[in-house]
Amino acid sequence: IGYHSAYTGKDATGEPIYDFTRPKPKIHFTGTVKLHGTNAGITLDPDGDMYAQSREQVITTRTDNAGFARYVEDNAFVFRDMFANIIINRDVPTGWYITVFGEWAGRGIMKGVGINNIEKSFFIFGLKATNPNDLEDYRWLDCSILRDPMHRVYNIFDFPVYSVEVDFEHPEVAAEELEKIVAQVEKECPVADKFGFKGVGEGIVFTGE
Repeated sequence: IGYHSAYTGKDATGEPIYDFTRPKPKIHFTGTVKLHGTNAGITLDPDGDMYAQSREQVITTRTDNAGFARYVEDNAFVFRDMFANIIINRDVPTGWYITVFGEWAGRGIMKGVGINNIEKSFFIFGLKATNPNDLEDYRWLDCSILRDPMHRVYNIFDFPVYSVEVDFEHPEVAAEELEKIVAQVEKECPVADKFGFKGVGEGIVFTGE
């Protein structure tokens, strides 16, 4: 934050210029519950093919990750409908990749957390569209319309969401508030609680605006 907020441009030789007397910014952070599961995603490619993926690779029922590929295959109609909804409502350029990101969490995936009591479910937290001709050309889209509880597809923003403003002139003020929120979630997972189960949580993911 210090160097970023102090940057004013470049001098005649191309070297960066910093003004450390400039006031540091105030940034609003939104936090969602971090679930202790495994990172998962579903992609619709430009040819209309749909596939499941882990954090780093495409997966199939033969190279599965905690049963996620099997779940996607068994519920393909749900995700086909979801992608159709995205294309209609989120103005995705024709022929772009569309990827729904989430956490695959629940019974048998991880141990020692409250969310492990529920049946394996997909908790959506992100939606991305990518240009097939330039993978550096992408945009993050609003994923708030995506959910299908009947088929164990949930949206993380339907669970407790936390809001904190950090004044980087005095970050210690917000730090105390952040510590309290994280400790509360770690003590008892609010997502598991919504399903009627008690147990510890993993923490919170904060993103700045």
